Parts: sequence; C-alpha cells; structure tokens
Amino acid sequence: PSLRSMSLRDKPAVLHRRSPMPSPPEQASVCQWQERRRDMTSATSHLIIISGNDSSLPVVQPPTTTITLVQTPDRATDFQQSTVDRFIEVPEISAESLIALLRPIHLESPVTALACFLESAIVPAAVAADALAIPSNPVEAVRTAHNKARTRQALERHGVSQQPWRQCSTLD
Repeated sequence: PSLRSMSLRDKPAVLHRRSPMPSPPEQASVCQWQERRRDMTSATSHLIIISGNDSSLPVVQPPTTTITLVQTPDRATDFQQSTVDRFIEVPEISAESLIALLRPIHLESPVTALACFLESAIVPAAVAADALAIPSNPVEAVRTAHNKARTRQALERHGVSQQPWRQCSTLD
C-alpha cells in the first residue's frame, strides 16, 4: 500500500486497502453484503450510516445498537467493514437507490435512526429516510442548509442579522 501522509509522530499513516469494485450490476440495486452479527433482531436500536470516514464510526460500539454502513467502493475501508454489524457496498448513492435498498432492511430490522456524513449524499439520505419514515434530519432543513441562498432567507425570516447579500441570476 502507498502512504498518504505522515502522522504526528513521524510514523507513516496506514492507508486501508479499499474493497474491490463490484462486477457490473445486472440491476441497479445489486450490492455486496457483509454481516458480522447474524442475529440482528436482539439489538434494541438500529443505526444506518450512509457513507462516512473511519472517524464516523464509534471506536467502541454501543452494546444494544446494530450499525449498518452503506458505502461506495471508493470510500470503503477494511476498518469500516470490521467495525459495523452490516456493511453494504453500493455502486452509487441516490434517493431512489437508498429507498430500494433500505425498505427491506427497515422491514426486517426496524431502523431507529439514519445519519449521513458525505455532503453529496446528505439530501438523498434525508429524502430516503423521509420516504421510509426513518428518523433523520428533516428534508427541508437539509435542503435549506445545503443551499446558501435558502439558508440566508431562513436566517432573515428568523431575524438573524447578517451581511447584506443578494441572489444573482446571471454572471453579469
């Protein structure tokens, strides 16, 4: 493995080997599954994490929580696969693909919360959670936070002072 950076103690940082790309899917919902805990019905809560870094995962997993990680091949690491109860590698993250993937999981082992740590997937994750009635960040709040003009408009509505601004509709 190649090295990306040096640690604070001048020791090389370890680059985790990434999972191999899945073979071309015959259908959009094809993904690779890896489960560490077979009986996932004994946990009292079920957290789904949509993409994230190694630091997005708990070092010590709560004893009564099942953690499922949905990840793309380019972001997957061996650490992630070994830390979670269920690791699902998907070719892409979109609202539609998440709904199709999470619906049967939610029926089998009800999801008590969904969190997303990849900026480009935050809106699709919120849309999927909303469609499946999984507790997560509200879609409108995520869309507002994800759009600078909508954020400023919301701040104005609630009386939060800010620098003068305007929305431009052309490059001129």
